[in-house]
Amino acid sequence: MKKYTTQAFGSLEIVAGGETVMPAARKQIKRLTSREVEVLQFVAEGKLSKQAAAELCVSVKTIEKHREHITKKLGIRGIAGMTHFAISAGIVRCNPQLAMA
Repeated sequence: MKKYTTQAFGSLEIVAGGETVMPAARKQIKRLTSREVEVLQFVAEGKLSKQAAAELCVSVKTIEKHREHITKKLGIRGIAGMTHFAISAGIVRCNPQLAMA
């Protein structure tokens, strides 16, 4: 596994398929429950709490509580912060071609 260091991102790992993951984010992800990771993925994919609740068969309030726990455990704020973390941890992948469309 190759490792590179940049000022902007700190230590990065290039893993199979060329995906870049921040080791610090990988360590932080262990603080979350499996359900919180699922909710984080839904948030990063742009799904509403109502959509996540329907897919996970729970109430919207439960999803909101999971989101609250995620932000407290990781020390991040808002949807943008959760999305950035999910990409950094390798939970979701960023597709620049879709972002430019």
